[in-house]
Amino acid sequence: MVASLQELEAGTEAFRNQKEQYSSHLKLIMSTMEHQLRKLVPSSSQYKVYMSFVQQVATHICSHADHIQPLTLFLRGETDRNYIPRGLYLADLSKYVRRLSQQPERTSSELFYFLFESFKRDTADGHLKDHIRNFKQALENWEFTKYVLQTYIPTVVTSSWETRGGWMLAGTYLPPLASHIATLLSMRNAISVAAYSHTVALLKLMANNISNARVEEGDDRILTVHPQNRGIVAITYEFWLSVYPAFKSYCEDFPINFQVPARDPFLQLKFSFEKFEEAVIDLFKARITFGFRWDVVQPKLRLQRWDLDVTFNNSVRTFATFLTQDINGWENVNNMPPAMLFRNGWICNKAKIRGGSTTKLALRDFWGSTLRDLLFKSSSIYNPVEPRLDPSLPTHKVVNEVKDMTVKAVEWWQAFNHLETEWMRKIRDPKDIKYQDKD
Repeated sequence: MVASLQELEAGTEAFRNQKEQYSSHLKLIMSTMEHQLRKLVPSSSQYKVYMSFVQQVATHICSHADHIQPLTLFLRGETDRNYIPRGLYLADLSKYVRRLSQQPERTSSELFYFLFESFKRDTADGHLKDHIRNFKQALENWEFTKYVLQTYIPTVVTSSWETRGGWMLAGTYLPPLASHIATLLSMRNAISVAAYSHTVALLKLMANNISNARVEEGDDRILTVHPQNRGIVAITYEFWLSVYPAFKSYCEDFPINFQVPARDPFLQLKFSFEKFEEAVIDLFKARITFGFRWDVVQPKLRLQRWDLDVTFNNSVRTFATFLTQDINGWENVNNMPPAMLFRNGWICNKAKIRGGSTTKLALRDFWGSTLRDLLFKSSSIYNPVEPRLDPSLPTHKVVNEVKDMTVKAVEWWQAFNHLETEWMRKIRDPKDIKYQDKD
């Protein structure tokens, strides 16, 4: 059907007639399937078997023939609670990805809104894990990965530094993306070269943002440097740590053969993030001296600001403006700092879900590692220790060698743990807790 239509010149009368004929066939197929399915008892085995068949047909139509005849509302699961669509997320993605080269501007916009609305709907429906799994699967398509690196993730990162809720998107997409980038770089082919180039641009954007990280009085653990930060500061830093080993190996090996000047931007990024680490550790050490009393004047983050040269397409700024406005309208978004402080809380992203109800999203489902944990982890990533293969060497000596590498980090870690525990104990009086979920 699709192939025969492509053989005709678009806009001609023959093309329009053929498309209209195919559209009628698809409408008949979809209406027949809906009619047959409604005749069956939803709880019966026959209903489940036939629904599985309908789901497969709907997925195929959505993926390959949506431009001829879009799916009916029934097949999208919007008119019957008993029918549950399957596979439409990837089918819709395939549809958009195929059109990116033909209508780049329009399709880029449609794909952005599709991804964002899917995130809101899936999280509100309690399908966050399914959303992440589908995203991982979609990354297997290089054209989609390229779009994500060039447009979608830069938009998410930009908005995350301008809102209190954007970190939820960044924390959802960046971990699987980092893992996939490592896989692409290990392939050592032309796609690796492109993936490296796009990731360098993304990391430059992150480095520029993180160089502007600030420390404020109070307990904002979303947008500011704090040991318990689980927001965009920690998420950005974790992304760098996740891709660092693959970047290092790539720059030491592959680019030499392809004459790609990859080492310079890598060293530039490494310098930037290491300076951030040093400044943050110095800040934490200084704050230990103050006992982490945030009600007094505190040491500042001594971090030199830099502006790495990086540019993205104009749509990134446009999409980021929309994203920022949407996220700022989420219910309880401004209560995130105290929610993160007390390891509890919820938010409502006002997504349109099945049944028209609203669902509270538990923030603990989105939280990742704290900035303090990541700083401790970084020592093993930058300085991996290979155990000696000498059988006569006692095991405890190998362990001691590893411990010696991070003895300074352990010292301030332990001191901070003690002082923060005392500080948290003092403020955990019920009257001081102004926001707490009661799940």
